[in-house]
Amino acid sequence: MKINFRKIILAVLCTTFFSGMSFAGQVIIDISKKTPANAGIRSMFFPGWGQVYNNQKTKGYIICGLALATFAYSSMLYVEADDVYTDYAKKGIKNDPLYSDYETKFNQAKNVSYFGIGIWVYSIIDALANGGNSQNNTVLERKNGFFLDYSRSGCSLTYTKKF
Repeated sequence: MKINFRKIILAVLCTTFFSGMSFAGQVIIDISKKTPANAGIRSMFFPGWGQVYNNQKTKGYIICGLALATFAYSSMLYVEADDVYTDYAKKGIKNDPLYSDYETKFNQAKNVSYFGIGIWVYSIIDALANGGNSQNNTVLERKNGFFLDYSRSGCSLTYTKKF
């Protein structure tokens, strides 16, 4: 069974985009204060961002590097598996050894993807667990920072700074 990842990604993006239109009002999440939830939200958007936000920069950079490396490697393996499958389909021989090569590459790509998802989940859980535990967790009340805005027209991440 061949999985069409382009259709899956398109379905996820469409669901995410159109789910923002189902709100009757407007929901604004302020992620400028140092709280565990805000650190988790940051790690949800980008692995390691919550750790950097919690002043655990080395851990954040390692998590970010691992996540990017696994994404790149799994993408490369998926492309290689697709190329091998294309060669197999062109040959037209049912029991050709190219199919086992395709299965091997595809399974390797899935395993690397699962590892990357595990890194991302770890990043979120770690950011939630360690959020607000840093020495610098007091933030002055001000209207500076990142704001996540959901409304009927979509969602946006904005940064505001008073001068």
